[in-house]
Amino acid sequence: MVTLAIDCGTTSTRVLGFDDDLNIVASAQKALPSHYPEAQWVEQDSMELWQLTKQCLDNVIGSVGPESIDCMGITNQRETSIIWQKSTGTPLGPAINWQCRRTHRRCIELAEHKGMIKFK
Repeated sequence: MVTLAIDCGTTSTRVLGFDDDLNIVASAQKALPSHYPEAQWVEQDSMELWQLTKQCLDNVIGSVGPESIDCMGITNQRETSIIWQKSTGTPLGPAINWQCRRTHRRCIELAEHKGMIKFK
Protein backbone atom coordinates (compact mmCIF):
# COMPACT_ATOMS: atom_id res chain seq x y z
CA MET A 1 0.00 0.00 0.00
CA VAL A 2 1.04 3.60 -0.64
CA THR A 3 0.62 6.69 1.51
CA LEU A 4 0.50 9.97 -0.38
CA ALA A 5 1.84 13.21 1.09
CA ILE A 6 0.92 16.52 -0.54
CA ASP A 7 3.19 19.42 0.36
CA CYS A 8 1.95 22.79 -0.90
CA GLY A 9 4.78 25.05 0.12
CA THR A 10 5.73 28.64 -0.54
CA THR A 11 7.98 27.93 -3.52
CA SER A 12 6.71 24.62 -4.85
CA THR A 13 4.08 21.96 -4.60
CA ARG A 14 5.05 18.31 -4.40
CA VAL A 15 3.48 14.93 -3.90
CA LEU A 16 5.36 11.95 -2.48
CA GLY A 17 4.25 8.34 -2.38
CA PHE A 18 5.61 6.19 0.45
CA ASP A 19 5.46 2.41 0.78
CA ASP A 20 4.84 0.61 4.08
CA ASP A 21 8.56 0.84 4.93
CA LEU A 22 8.50 4.62 4.33
CA ASN A 23 10.54 4.39 1.13
CA ILE A 24 9.64 6.97 -1.50
CA VAL A 25 8.17 5.03 -4.41
CA ALA A 26 6.99 7.99 -6.51
CA SER A 27 7.31 11.76 -6.44
CA ALA A 28 6.46 14.84 -8.46
CA GLN A 29 7.27 18.48 -7.86
CA LYS A 30 6.41 21.75 -9.60
CA ALA A 31 7.78 25.24 -8.91
CA LEU A 32 5.17 27.69 -7.63
CA PRO A 33 5.95 31.26 -8.66
CA SER A 34 5.08 34.26 -6.51
CA HIS A 35 3.95 37.63 -7.81
CA TYR A 36 4.60 41.04 -6.28
CA PRO A 37 1.93 43.50 -7.53
CA GLU A 38 2.98 46.19 -5.02
CA ALA A 39 5.75 46.71 -2.50
CA GLN A 40 5.46 44.14 0.32
CA TRP A 41 2.54 42.35 -1.38
CA VAL A 42 3.04 38.66 -2.16
CA GLU A 43 0.49 36.69 -4.18
CA GLN A 44 0.24 33.41 -6.01
CA ASP A 45 -2.16 32.49 -8.79
CA SER A 46 -4.89 30.45 -7.08
CA MET A 47 -5.78 28.35 -10.11
CA GLU A 48 -2.11 27.74 -10.90
CA LEU A 49 -1.57 26.53 -7.33
CA TRP A 50 -4.48 24.09 -7.70
CA GLN A 51 -3.49 22.98 -11.21
CA LEU A 52 0.15 22.33 -10.25
CA THR A 53 -0.95 20.35 -7.20
CA LYS A 54 -3.35 18.33 -9.34
CA GLN A 55 -0.62 17.68 -11.94
CA CYS A 56 1.68 16.34 -9.21
CA LEU A 57 -1.12 14.17 -7.81
CA ASP A 58 -1.99 12.82 -11.24
CA ASN A 59 1.68 12.01 -11.90
CA VAL A 60 2.18 10.11 -8.63
CA ILE A 61 -1.19 8.34 -8.79
CA GLY A 62 -0.36 7.31 -12.36
CA SER A 63 2.96 5.88 -11.15
CA VAL A 64 1.64 3.87 -8.20
CA GLY A 65 -1.87 3.09 -9.43
CA PRO A 66 -4.99 4.37 -7.68
CA GLU A 67 -5.80 0.94 -6.25
CA SER A 68 -2.58 0.93 -4.21
CA ILE A 69 -3.30 4.20 -2.34
CA ASP A 70 -4.12 3.62 1.30
CA CYS A 71 -4.33 7.19 2.58
CA MET A 72 -3.30 10.76 1.90
CA GLY A 73 -2.19 13.72 3.98
CA ILE A 74 -1.59 17.37 3.20
CA THR A 75 0.58 20.12 4.57
CA ASN A 76 0.30 23.65 3.29
CA GLN A 77 1.28 27.25 3.91
CA ARG A 78 -1.47 27.54 6.58
CA GLU A 79 -1.63 31.35 6.65
CA THR A 80 -1.98 31.75 2.89
CA SER A 81 -5.60 32.53 2.04
CA ILE A 82 -7.79 31.84 -0.99
CA ILE A 83 -11.50 32.56 -1.20
CA TRP A 84 -13.34 30.11 -3.49
CA GLN A 85 -16.76 30.57 -5.06
CA LYS A 86 -18.80 27.62 -3.78
CA SER A 87 -21.16 27.48 -6.76
CA THR A 88 -18.43 27.48 -9.43
CA GLY A 89 -15.41 26.07 -7.61
CA THR A 90 -13.29 28.96 -8.88
CA PRO A 91 -11.20 31.35 -6.78
CA LEU A 92 -12.36 34.93 -6.32
CA GLY A 93 -8.81 36.23 -6.48
CA PRO A 94 -5.18 35.38 -6.01
CA ALA A 95 -3.77 33.42 -3.08
CA ILE A 96 -2.68 36.04 -0.55
CA ASN A 97 0.67 34.62 0.54
CA TRP A 98 1.58 34.37 4.22
CA GLN A 99 4.50 36.72 3.53
CA CYS A 100 2.20 39.51 2.27
CA ARG A 101 2.09 42.66 4.39
CA ARG A 102 -0.99 44.33 2.83
CA THR A 103 -3.09 43.89 5.99
CA HIS A 104 -0.35 44.78 8.49
CA ARG A 105 -1.87 48.16 9.44
CA ARG A 106 -5.32 46.65 9.93
CA CYS A 107 -3.86 43.95 12.16
CA ILE A 108 -2.26 46.62 14.35
CA GLU A 109 -5.64 48.42 14.54
CA LEU A 110 -7.39 45.20 15.57
CA ALA A 111 -4.76 44.29 18.19
CA GLU A 112 -6.55 46.36 20.84
CA HIS A 113 -9.58 44.07 20.36
CA LYS A 114 -7.67 40.78 20.55
CA GLY A 115 -9.50 39.58 23.67
CA MET A 116 -12.91 40.03 22.06
CA ILE A 117 -11.72 38.52 18.76
CA LYS A 118 -10.30 35.49 20.52
CA PHE A 119 -13.51 35.09 22.51
CA LYS A 120 -15.68 35.22 19.38
